[in-house]
Amino acid sequence: DEEIQRFLRGVTILFAATEFLFLAGTLPNLSISTHMVILRTVIMTFLKSIALYSILLLGFGLCFYTLFGDDQSLMHDDNNSPQEVEHSNFFYHPGIALIKTLVMLTGEFDFESLNLNGSGNYAVFVVFVFVITIVLFNLLNALAVSE
Repeated sequence: DEEIQRFLRGVTILFAATEFLFLAGTLPNLSISTHMVILRTVIMTFLKSIALYSILLLGFGLCFYTLFGDDQSLMHDDNNSPQEVEHSNFFYHPGIALIKTLVMLTGEFDFESLNLNGSGNYAVFVVFVFVITIVLFNLLNALAVSE
């Protein structure tokens, strides 16, 4: 119950800040309204583009879960009671793998935590770096600049 209230308070603050930004953007002073129009245009272009490319991100996320994931999410102690395992890699659950893949889209790689034992694992990671990080991220930047 308290966790839900905390979440709702956080989301309410975020919505209030966004609404304040949009209201401040209607002011004609200092060309703020022009910047708000640019911000909205870039956000809409990004959302349209990423909607299509999210299929590729989903594929890489599930691929990383399959290659680097750890199925052992619970460990049993001496009394045979389940305990949470602290995960050293970030691909132990499909949802977490998708979030980590989205973070990796921005160029944030935690290369040391990846278990790249097989040559196929290296190939998949290198393909991800080139296709997603270099090509897709630069494409999204170019779309934003072209707007």
